[in-house]
Amino acid sequence: MFFFLMSRRPPRSTLSSSSAASDVYKRQVAHYASSLNYSTFYAGKYLNNYGSKETGGIKYIPPGWDQWYGLVGNSKYYNYTVSNNGVAEKHGGSYEQDYFTDYLTNKSVEFVEQVRGAFFIMIGTPASHIPDDYAPWTENMFNTTIAPRNENFNHCPNLDKHTMMRGIQPMSPGDPSVDGMNHMYAADWVHIKRLRTLQSVDVMIERIITAVRDKGELENTFFLLTSDNGYHLGQFGLAYDKRQLYEEDIRVPMVVRGPGIAPNTRTAAPAMHIDLAPTVLEMMGMPHTPSQMDGASWLGLVTDDPGADWRTEMLVEYQGPTFSGMSDIEYDALDPTEVDVDQAGELFDMANLTSVGGCKWFSKASSSQCDPESNTYACVRSIKSAIDANSVYCEFTKEENFVEYYDIDADPFQLYNLAQNATVNRTTTFTAKMKSLAARLRAHMKCSGHNCLHPE
Repeated sequence: MFFFLMSRRPPRSTLSSSSAASDVYKRQVAHYASSLNYSTFYAGKYLNNYGSKETGGIKYIPPGWDQWYGLVGNSKYYNYTVSNNGVAEKHGGSYEQDYFTDYLTNKSVEFVEQVRGAFFIMIGTPASHIPDDYAPWTENMFNTTIAPRNENFNHCPNLDKHTMMRGIQPMSPGDPSVDGMNHMYAADWVHIKRLRTLQSVDVMIERIITAVRDKGELENTFFLLTSDNGYHLGQFGLAYDKRQLYEEDIRVPMVVRGPGIAPNTRTAAPAMHIDLAPTVLEMMGMPHTPSQMDGASWLGLVTDDPGADWRTEMLVEYQGPTFSGMSDIEYDALDPTEVDVDQAGELFDMANLTSVGGCKWFSKASSSQCDPESNTYACVRSIKSAIDANSVYCEFTKEENFVEYYDIDADPFQLYNLAQNATVNRTTTFTAKMKSLAARLRAHMKCSGHNCLHPE
């Protein structure tokens, strides 16, 4: 989960999008916030490989941050190391002294109480990321809660979906097993742990809001809460995780409060992660989005201009652990997705993601790999676009000519892949739509900068 705060707009500076430094790390929000005279603070998980030798070690602090408490490596709640403004700070296993969510809360509140003038706070709490080590005081909460039993819960195998999904077999209690809780579905236990873990985040939010109110800045402060991904819990037989193209994984909650935003304001306009930086910068008073940013600010949609020109399509991609690109789109190869940093500062994989059998994410009876190369896709999600009212069209780069397409209005749980339906996919109308969506997908994949709002 990510938590952003921006308080008290200072006078607008002369910074413009053309003044961005060539260093990629000087083209992100903290650099611009600092140039706009904000005091800046970051605490929490930064990147999975942060603190490694390859990324400059614990001493490295990305430009623009005045106060820096970056977690070394991947998500942890105990026995972690923090870069405390470039100095290693090691923590143990005591809840009272070390619990990471509370550590982030205490550092954030302390900053709010001490800072003078405009400030920008960004908190990247691992909660509710696995291992979901919840606070002891939540031990008996949500004991009878179960994961949502929607129509695609444990719906498998799915022979009209991509290779990985065809090999998934139904879950049963204890298969897969998490924490030895063999009397219940893994999806239910993970759901309970996530809810318990988030109780400490609730406390964090309350304490920070109280600190801002006590400072007299509540009505002059933007609060923005969101996350980096959605999450499935049992859908299509996948007990838990986030690497699929389906709605549970790609839809991300977001809540914002601040000056000019009326209570209970809602919008159905689709926003993306790439829109966060431009929106935050507009909240700070920056007149233009920096030219290298692909996103756009949605602030007007929730304040003074709900009818503003806005996107009707979104790009959704998962590039897999060893992705090298579609044949007609160039990419750099990526590191494995479950990377962490050991005590020597070396990178290592947290899990063998390509092993067959015994995968932690689904039933042992399944024949699929955990995260195979074939689970590599690019999609265009359409919402009231010129081509489609509400759909997702996906191409799989490691499966030649394999497409998944879902009409979300007619099939909200994505049970029926129309692209593999011989009755539908041979019609002239459907074929023309698939061709148009393929073209739109490539336009989104090739765009850059401001033209990504409506790529040509």
